[in-house]
Amino acid sequence: MTNYEKYKQLLLRNNYKLDDTHAYMVYSRRSEVNIHVTEKVIRVKNKDQYNDYMEVLSSAFGGEISADNPYAGSINDEYYQAIKDSLNNNDIYHYVLYKDDEPACVATLSTANKTGSINNVGTLKGYQNKGLGKQIMSYMISEFEKLGGKELFLFTEHNSKNEQWYERQSFKTIAIIEQYVKE
Repeated sequence: MTNYEKYKQLLLRNNYKLDDTHAYMVYSRRSEVNIHVTEKVIRVKNKDQYNDYMEVLSSAFGGEISADNPYAGSINDEYYQAIKDSLNNNDIYHYVLYKDDEPACVATLSTANKTGSINNVGTLKGYQNKGLGKQIMSYMISEFEKLGGKELFLFTEHNSKNEQWYERQSFKTIAIIEQYVKE
């Protein structure tokens, strides 16, 4: 039995249950993936752009928790404030993609020491499955590379549609992370 199996059994015997399983992914820079960005993408810098960002984020992560929306309900007042507080941080880039002058897709890129992470990727309900997520990801990756970035990471749910989608965007899973909670 491996150490992982031993520790997992110990947790289960002590009334812990598996709560979440995430994939830790890294961008693999496959050159054949080249999405042309046809829509307007801006970095959030003012109150109106922040409101657009939060409108899309709230729509994308709102509703009931499901296999398609595991982060539903995760946008709370503290999260809103944290995003607002980060607007003037030179290492955090919040982006909004506009389709026909309407905010449609958002994402965040955080950087430090040539390493980056992506989060808050979401598309307004009416604009999903139209290639806008691919465009904002391509835009962010391009911006990250312009900044001299070397390694780009993200977390998502393991064995999910999201993990499969990120794989098609040239990310590969490098670790699986399990979270246990006491029952």
